[in-house]
Amino acid sequence: MSGMPLSPLRECVPNFSAGRDRATVDMLCHTVSAAGIALLDTHVDAHYNRCVLTFADKFEKLAAAALGLVEAATSNIDMTKHSGAHPRLGATDVFPFVPLHSDDIQACINDVRMLAQRIGEELGICVYLYGQSALRPDRHRLSNIRRGEFEAWHAGIGKDPRWEPDFGPARPSRGGPVVLGTRPVLIAINFVLAEPDAALARRIARAVRGRSGLPAIQARGFSIGSQVHVSCNILDWRQTGPRRLFDRIDDLAMQAGNGVFHTEVVGLIPGAALAEGDAEAMRIVDWSDRSILENRIASVRSPTTTEHSV
Repeated sequence: MSGMPLSPLRECVPNFSAGRDRATVDMLCHTVSAAGIALLDTHVDAHYNRCVLTFADKFEKLAAAALGLVEAATSNIDMTKHSGAHPRLGATDVFPFVPLHSDDIQACINDVRMLAQRIGEELGICVYLYGQSALRPDRHRLSNIRRGEFEAWHAGIGKDPRWEPDFGPARPSRGGPVVLGTRPVLIAINFVLAEPDAALARRIARAVRGRSGLPAIQARGFSIGSQVHVSCNILDWRQTGPRRLFDRIDDLAMQAGNGVFHTEVVGLIPGAALAEGDAEAMRIVDWSDRSILENRIASVRSPTTTEHSV
């Protein structure tokens, strides 16, 4: 007799507005572990004042972890005092769920919508849905929801129809709202210029994004301390891979007498997104086999776990 089908594995990559208080980051990491889930990666950035956790499991355990994380972040992070180089809306700035198998997308969308309702009702926190789980077309893009950041939300919630929640109360709070959603695998990657030239970084970012740039690329150029980054999200690495993006940015920088000094990957990256030698050619810092999403999942999962694909 065959057993019940295994629940599909999903990845979570929540971003929290905490990168300068180690105690808060440790508390968030402990919340994941307390839910019986192994952390795959933790990325902390003091300039962004932001941390990104990566973990994967069945949705039942992920939902329990999400409720604990959102509650803990909202209680411990005061957005009225927050500052950092990265755009942000709330203590739990964005909480994406990533289905790792194409057959699981619609089920994940539905599960995330139900979880958003629970967060709104059980925790009393304002929730917006984005990406594939969005309930409104103008909220499909995260940047549309986050425009104006926490300050605009705090001033407008309960007054401006733009800020009407999908779930939860329409009232200001020091922890801000949470943006929850379903999306495909995304690669977050920063290219650090050899010579700090913020104007050049902004020109490069404009050149590689949008209709006239490379497909499936979001990009911004800005200064972080003494460094200047071209910070990118690769929305679909099958359309534009990391090496193709690096080559284009490095070429544009070299045309201006500059270049890419090194590359930083935020979180994990699908193994198929890089060919042999790409990591070295791109000068990715702290690169190892543990930077590969599939390798990290395999290292913490039992042999009976359902097969995953990205």
